[in-house]
Amino acid sequence: MEQQLVEEINMLNQQESLAEKLTRKLKEDPAVGVGMAGLVAVCAVGGNRYRRGAFTIPSSLYLLQLRVLAQGAVVGSLAGGIAYTMYQHFRSGSHAADVEKEQ
Repeated sequence: MEQQLVEEINMLNQQESLAEKLTRKLKEDPAVGVGMAGLVAVCAVGGNRYRRGAFTIPSSLYLLQLRVLAQGAVVGSLAGGIAYTMYQHFRSGSHAADVEKEQ
């Protein structure tokens, strides 16, 4: 027991590299990866259109709309992840046990 506690403390003291942290986050919650992919896609398409000048509105308004689209992609993926987790929770029947604990 004591050895396990020492090992956990040592793990907390070590600094995670950016790649290790990203890998851990993607394993814990796949919605993070979907949100990041959506963000990159929106930025790539929007940046390409901005570079070509393929828009009919003022530049500042276009960039503002692009920012809102990018944020919407991330928030949408997180909401989808939450909905999927709730679906799994209710489908597994563990919600019935939670209700019984409350009573």
